[in-house]
Amino acid sequence: MSAKDIAQEYECSFNFSGNTIVDGTIIQEMRDGTSRPERRGGFDGNLWIWKDPEPGRRYLISADVARGDAEDSSAFHIFDVDSMEQAAEYQGKLTPEMYADLLFETSKEYGLCLTVVENNSFGYGVLEKLKSMKHPAIYHHKKSSYDFIEPMTALYDTSAVPGFNTNVKMRPLAIAKMEEFLRNKLIKINSERLITELETFVWNNGKAEAIKGCNDDLVMSLAIACWVREGALIISQRDVQYRQAFISGLSMSGRTFETSIPGMPQHLKAENRKKWTEAYNNAREFSWLMK
Repeated sequence: MSAKDIAQEYECSFNFSGNTIVDGTIIQEMRDGTSRPERRGGFDGNLWIWKDPEPGRRYLISADVARGDAEDSSAFHIFDVDSMEQAAEYQGKLTPEMYADLLFETSKEYGLCLTVVENNSFGYGVLEKLKSMKHPAIYHHKKSSYDFIEPMTALYDTSAVPGFNTNVKMRPLAIAKMEEFLRNKLIKINSERLITELETFVWNNGKAEAIKGCNDDLVMSLAIACWVREGALIISQRDVQYRQAFISGLSMSGRTFETSIPGMPQHLKAENRKKWTEAYNNAREFSWLMK
């Protein structure tokens, strides 16, 4: 449990407006661990890169989409799925078409990794552009249960919905998963601008959101990454391992068993077959002796 949960549950101290979602001491520790990007890229130089792609590593892109001409920005992170270290990050004001191009090109650099796009009003335009570019690894979920669907399976599944839905059900779950990852130090954040957003991401009358005048684009794309990594990729990988273990444990024996009961027709046939076999073998032996 987080410090806030413990205070609320055992000390009757509830979350009031202004309390940060992530504990302040954790945020400060993460800020001490941030670093300058090794290089910058993108149309506008706002793509910060700390880790270049490595062969054999798995990566994940999680993206929040904005209109591109308002106060909010579009943002995405790239994480190493296994170590959950932040490899790259983007935040900028691009049109949905330009943002889709950047997502696709960056995804190709990281091995055409799974690309998770928030499917809000502007996110649908980005997803449609990615589909038109034949992106092979767009995140899909089931319409009813929000369960992850493998990209190849999604091509033939009529219940598959592209993108991640941050509705009233999934948004709190994703934020809670992010807080859990950060509290338990299961993730390595390299970006100082992400830490700045976490410092202004607070409880406001029971809702998690940015302080008025601040943004939460990087925070929400981080929350999506944490949820998808734990709730989709790891569970999916575990299911594959279970199936592989089950199949490898199967074996086939060549032994046969006589299951008929004396008096049954099948048993009588088996007895007759045995007698005929013995008589045939005796006849062959007698014939050989006569020679």
